Amino acid sequence: MIRKYFALALVALLFAAKSHAQQDPYYSFFMFNKMAYNPAYAGSKDAVCATSVYKKQWSGFAGAPEFQTLNINSPIAKQRAGVGLGLINDKLGYENSLNVVFSFAYKIKLNSAGTSNLAVGAAGGFMQKSLDGTKLKPEQMGDPKIPISKVSATAPDINGGVYYTNTSIGRLKNVYAGLSATHLMQSTISYTTINGNTVDSKLATHYYLMAGAALDLTSSLTLEPNILIKQAPGKMQVDLNAFVLYNNKIRGGVIYRSGDALIGLIGYQFTENFHAGYSYDFTTSQLSKFSGGSHEIYVTYCFKFKPPVPKIPNIRLTPRYL
Repeated sequence: MIRKYFALALVALLFAAKSHAQQDPYYSFFMFNKMAYNPAYAGSKDAVCATSVYKKQWSGFAGAPEFQTLNINSPIAKQRAGVGLGLINDKLGYENSLNVVFSFAYKIKLNSAGTSNLAVGAAGGFMQKSLDGTKLKPEQMGDPKIPISKVSATAPDINGGVYYTNTSIGRLKNVYAGLSATHLMQSTISYTTINGNTVDSKLATHYYLMAGAALDLTSSLTLEPNILIKQAPGKMQVDLNAFVLYNNKIRGGVIYRSGDALIGLIGYQFTENFHAGYSYDFTTSQLSKFSGGSHEIYVTYCFKFKPPVPKIPNIRLTPRYL
């Protein structure tokens, strides 16, 4: 019975909480999906990179969160800038959210060698929300304002951020740090019901601070620590991660997510430009009594730029200059 009405309860919480809750999806593989948090990441690699993520959260519940993400980014202007496209399709109960943003980042060299850089980025697009009110039962929720038909609405959306990289600091390599914010406009998406009532859903600004690096322990073992701090209205959450990469191929690690879950992650580096992974969330909150945990899969593939082949000048020798 609890699972049967879980979707209804989720929707009720959405309308009750409005902007006072986490609205952006959770990613276990946040370190490989930085474009979802920070537009300044666009073009940070010398390749066109695409990352796809699928997550099923709190499996076992009807109407539990489920989302798909696709991010594509590429350097432009001789790697002095970057562009990107991000799509997030987030389904929660009978509500579906589609977020589409276009990103631009400008890279500033902090040293002459180009090994240390700071990128500033912004993203603009829209958020579309739709709700299938035909599957709801407002009388059970005690709220006559909840739509009883299919409704949808769209609002503009803007994100911003900065992203720092350094190829090496002492023994650390591939050092990065980023600060960003999503939904800076705090747009309001309004549903209009059949009886003329208006239901508002406000996009709250979320803040993110992330950092990470790699440290060679031996010739075949590399430690990769990462941290993500998330600040949503009325709630802060910290993800602490540690990976061990073996022979630049096999990756395994754990994440502790404060107040929510302990996560196990595995991955495989097929090539330098192609890697994938799977994670499972062991829920540690009260939802552990009912949830079967969360599953996430990611795949990243990069298309490397090939340097232009130098043109060999057509030189002809004549006896005059021999």
